[in-house]
Amino acid sequence: INALDPLQDKVVYCRQIQQRGTGHATKTAAGILQAMQFNGHVLVTAGDKIIDPQILIKLIQLPHDLSFLVGSIDHFPGSGRVVYDNNSPVDIFEFFDIQKLTVIGEMSHMLKSGPLPADQAKNLIHRYIKQSAKAAAALGDLYENVIKGQPVTSEMLARIPAGDIHKSEKYSLNRLRALKHANLSVYLFRASALYKSLTLLSSHNAQQEEYLPDVVSILAENGYHISTLEIDSPEQVMSFNTQEELKAIQEHYS
Repeated sequence: INALDPLQDKVVYCRQIQQRGTGHATKTAAGILQAMQFNGHVLVTAGDKIIDPQILIKLIQLPHDLSFLVGSIDHFPGSGRVVYDNNSPVDIFEFFDIQKLTVIGEMSHMLKSGPLPADQAKNLIHRYIKQSAKAAAALGDLYENVIKGQPVTSEMLARIPAGDIHKSEKYSLNRLRALKHANLSVYLFRASALYKSLTLLSSHNAQQEEYLPDVVSILAENGYHISTLEIDSPEQVMSFNTQEELKAIQEHYS
């Protein structure tokens, strides 16, 4: 915030008091824009990004209700996957939810031979969901029982919190695994499209948060025009969540 002090007369700050996801954070800020009756374009991005100005210029030149940056999943393996229909983006499936569906799918297959021993279930879970807290959020009581040494049964699997499992009925797991574009969390909205989509957000997902990426499917289902812009190199959108990422930024800009 101190870095923006020279612009204090031109900057409006907004605080997200309750931490309920990226969609909720955007709602909080968008409320101010609506109160100001702002009707132009709105750039929304995660706060941990360093973005090449040239790719932003290209993004701004796209004449759509929503345009957002994408990259190869080879360079951004932990990011959400973009789903296309006839070359138009129609959805974003969070990587965490893909991991959850993968665990459920493999467990379901293994349970055909009978209850799954706890050690095998634990190894399977941690193969895809490394952090215990995330595994607990995704799998609920099943994970807690596995940690206690209880074998997994089909009945236990059926009681897993639904989250985004409903999407697997629309997109097969094989299709989700085949997706090539990663969402880079850099969006350019027409204000009217942003306001509309935020009113329709829900928290029906693995982490029970309002995901901003869900606006893609919302807008697609409501007939809005959406496009993606693929970056030319991974250095055009760099994050700084870890020491490794910070080092990569320092090396690139040194």
